[in-house]
Amino acid sequence: MNTIKHKAIIIYNTLQTKIFLFFCIIAIIISAIQYKSVIIIFIQLFLYYFIAEDIHCKIYGGCTFASWISTIVPILGIIIFILDYLDIFNNIKTKITYIYNKFEEIKPEGKMDIIINKKKIPL
Repeated sequence: MNTIKHKAIIIYNTLQTKIFLFFCIIAIIISAIQYKSVIIIFIQLFLYYFIAEDIHCKIYGGCTFASWISTIVPILGIIIFILDYLDIFNNIKTKITYIYNKFEEIKPEGKMDIIINKKKIPL
């Protein structure tokens, strides 16, 4: 009776994994809207499943504090992802871009660039 459905029910029966699952669903929906890529959604599903399994293992293995850390860190990453999608960080991005442009103006000529996917990345 150890099917995938049974294992999923066992994994998602703790408070930490339910909280994590809530934020995972939000992140997957936003990824589907923003990137429109099935591959990214599957990658997220696998990563979130392994994190949930790790949380479950830590809870029933007696390391509750580590399970909360494993829950909070990805949730913070997902919250940052959501806030970035809602353009909350636009002010900070413009300030960083301004500082970067000022730095580029004072850099000496002859700098080397790395080209990845037709984008120049300065050293």
